[in-house]
Amino acid sequence: MRCSSASSSSFSGRRWSAMILSLFILAGCSNPIPVPTPEAASTPAPSSDSMPDKMSEQQLKDLVAKMDVQEKVGQLVIVSFETTEVDTKTEAWLRTNKIGNVIVYAKNIENAEQATSLTGQLQKTIRNATQIPAFIGIDQEGGMVNRVREGVTIFPSPMAIAAGRHENLYSLAWSMADELSGMGFNMNFAPVLDVNSNPDNPVIHLRAYGDDPQAAANFASIWIKGLQEGGMVSVAKHFPGHGDTSEDSHFALPKVNKTLDELKAMELIPFEAAIHSGVSAIMTSHILFPKIEKEKIPATLSKTIVTDLLKDELGYNGIVISDSLQMDAIQAHYGMAEAAVKAIQAGVDMLILGDGKVLQPDSEDVQTPVIEALIEAVGQGTITAERLDDAVLSILRIKNDYGLFIDQGEQNHAPYDIDLNAHQVLVQETSDQSMTLIRDDVSALPLPTDSTLFVSFPCVYPLAFDKKSFGEVAADSLFGKAVNVHQDPTQSEIEDILQKASGYDTIVLLVYNMADSPNQLNLLTQLLETEKPIVVICAGSPYDLQYLEDAPTVLCTYGYTPSAVLSAISVLNGTLLPEGKLPVEIPEK
Repeated sequence: MRCSSASSSSFSGRRWSAMILSLFILAGCSNPIPVPTPEAASTPAPSSDSMPDKMSEQQLKDLVAKMDVQEKVGQLVIVSFETTEVDTKTEAWLRTNKIGNVIVYAKNIENAEQATSLTGQLQKTIRNATQIPAFIGIDQEGGMVNRVREGVTIFPSPMAIAAGRHENLYSLAWSMADELSGMGFNMNFAPVLDVNSNPDNPVIHLRAYGDDPQAAANFASIWIKGLQEGGMVSVAKHFPGHGDTSEDSHFALPKVNKTLDELKAMELIPFEAAIHSGVSAIMTSHILFPKIEKEKIPATLSKTIVTDLLKDELGYNGIVISDSLQMDAIQAHYGMAEAAVKAIQAGVDMLILGDGKVLQPDSEDVQTPVIEALIEAVGQGTITAERLDDAVLSILRIKNDYGLFIDQGEQNHAPYDIDLNAHQVLVQETSDQSMTLIRDDVSALPLPTDSTLFVSFPCVYPLAFDKKSFGEVAADSLFGKAVNVHQDPTQSEIEDILQKASGYDTIVLLVYNMADSPNQLNLLTQLLETEKPIVVICAGSPYDLQYLEDAPTVLCTYGYTPSAVLSAISVLNGTLLPEGKLPVEIPEK
């Protein structure tokens, strides 16, 4: 079934009536806002009008011809490291292996200022060692996937954006690029183009725009345009689609039993739109597609999928990048070194060797054998010279398109000097528009009194609210009482909450990814037995709604970001009318 958001008639109180009246006066009849339609075509890189002349195609080919095998293989890899600065050990490793690109994870970042210093060190080290600028990449998707969290704007999740009115889409993407490029990054592993058609998907959900492939295609096209015109290489992922899996490729090897025609009717639609929009890079998935690739190898290692389908049939000519080879879908089943060689043979141009896990002191030792295996494969002819040069040339073309070869003073590295206020206003407006009231059967909203108990677990983004949980922030704003519990509360915690609840008129309960925390449902069930008005804030995947059929009042926020917390509080106090629409179908429980 599709859970529908409640109509305005389900609200009570003069504040709601006044707000509804003002909305009709300002906007007239409120028809559904159509999904945005991207422009027919856009360039894959920032406009060359504002840039000095770049290298010609022949100059790029001459550069490739002058490089030795070590230097060429260094361009194929995107490595990670374990420090928050380029220390002596990291610098020596980057120089020795002629590393051409890095990926920066949360473990490397303290805040925006430190990240800016780090990218400057990385760019300088790699340029001095290779005479070629580096891609410095990051996963900054918005929502819950952000590697930099302090000193930057936390953007809404893609699903939150899809739930709102969409008019800010390009501006949001451009603003994200503005902040990332200001910190010295030039590649963002986003957007996620997976169509989340499987409600049991454990890893995509909020990271996707929804379960409608055409809507996802339109959203992605505009987001790519904003990122790339803001100066960031956009990496669309995870080809040919991770949305219909029930396993996470970080920990398992998923399988999608779909034919090519079935993929074309669903998963491939956003990728085709991205290619049409000039996306500069596409990331492959570590997923088995047995009806397309007869060998038991995932898409990343499949020539049928990477070369025959993506490059030849779909006509893609940008960079193809693998997802991290340290994920269990690859490392546990094939081994990183063997998989790296097979991936390049299959048509992948760049390999992410990095790992976002913390406390991995031997990460260089894990990645170095992969580099050595690639060099050996080239020497033995397993990777042909033609395939190697083709991959390197593709990489240098995109670096050239984005002006990275141009001397920009501090090694193509700008100091972080961004006015975040305008970005935050834009984000808050977008978050407000995404709030989706599923129902309010008992007219619990807006909260009628200050006698409210807020139940939640510690905040995912504690820095935004001085380490306060959602409940504590809400209680401070609405004069209630907050109690924090574990995300999967024990029966002892549940009993303590029940005892506290007896002294309050209304309960506000935040739930988050209930499939992973079954005791959240136990807590809700026992609170419902008190027969007090209960408002449930569904702050994670909207697929939690299948567990909330008995809750009389439910609000979806599509994330637990600072802006989502503030938007939810505005709904609770009656200053914001929730008008968002669910972007996914919710199955029966």
